[in-house]
Amino acid sequence: MAKTVSVCIPTYNGSDFLAQCLDSVLAQTFTDFEVLVIDNCSTDNSFEQAQEYASRDSRIRVFQNDSNLGMVGNWNRCLELASGEWIKFVFVDDWIMPECLEEMLAATANGCLTVACNRRFEFSENTSDALRTGYLAHKSMIERLYADKPFLTGEEYAALAVNRIGYNLVGEPTTTLFHHSVFDKYGHFNTDLIMSCDLEYWTRVIPHTGIAFVSKELAMFRAHDQATSSENRNRRRYRMYVLDNLVIFRNLVCDPVYAPLRKAAARHQPPLDPAYMLKEKAHTAYAVATYATHREPGLSPSPRDEWQQIAAHYPEIRVNPLMHLLWRLKRGLFSMEKRYQQAMP
Repeated sequence: MAKTVSVCIPTYNGSDFLAQCLDSVLAQTFTDFEVLVIDNCSTDNSFEQAQEYASRDSRIRVFQNDSNLGMVGNWNRCLELASGEWIKFVFVDDWIMPECLEEMLAATANGCLTVACNRRFEFSENTSDALRTGYLAHKSMIERLYADKPFLTGEEYAALAVNRIGYNLVGEPTTTLFHHSVFDKYGHFNTDLIMSCDLEYWTRVIPHTGIAFVSKELAMFRAHDQATSSENRNRRRYRMYVLDNLVIFRNLVCDPVYAPLRKAAARHQPPLDPAYMLKEKAHTAYAVATYATHREPGLSPSPRDEWQQIAAHYPEIRVNPLMHLLWRLKRGLFSMEKRYQQAMP
């Protein structure tokens, strides 16, 4: 018989953290769950460590991919293997409080298919002050958004999101609980995105489902220099900050599932024009790709290569070079340094 919850732990070289993560899941006050550990071809002993846990608890199932699917591909592999009515991600370097599943499931009593909870952070010693400040400011923003409303309808969420495209209004996947039917109806995570895959999914889905928010801090998010986000900030800032956001705007304009966001944009005062915003962002991304490739020649892949890859997949963001020159002349963009700094913080 299928379990009520599938707790999904996508894993890559997480041996330093896996025990704490698994222990937190096994300590849940709600016990009708399965645990899926999906190892993405780790080069450490994560897979063996997970197998040892599985030998002691039959609720744990361990899989290893034949090849590395990438971070987002591994998230989607979790969804393919999960059989529970509800899906709860817990990333290998995060952990959850003992009452997490129980209290998040209680928030679904009104029929809500999507739940998020508040979270705390554990920062490694080398986490910069700027990054700490950013995480804590984001936590405060989310708490303000849901302060008077433990449940937002889809329309209410769309009204908030359309004015904040590119901002995560929920939190990391470890803070969420989704009914399995949501993934069946609205698809899986977008593998073209390297960092904004979670916020893109929230933006795509929650305007249809609404969201319940549990204000109690039930999840712990660990910020450290081994995390994928840290790696991307060091090596793939253009893809992370510029192209991920551009793809989300392209979907907002072109994807049928984003219709609630387009309606919210039309209702906004003054009305927002996503198509115009997409055009501006496409030209900016094209200009920054060229500038960044010359400014940081050691990057691999280069921003220019990253641009070409995404533009090949999404023709709506392609830029005609002649029209781009006119665009730059019209905006007086004779120097790209300031635009570069704004686009890639």
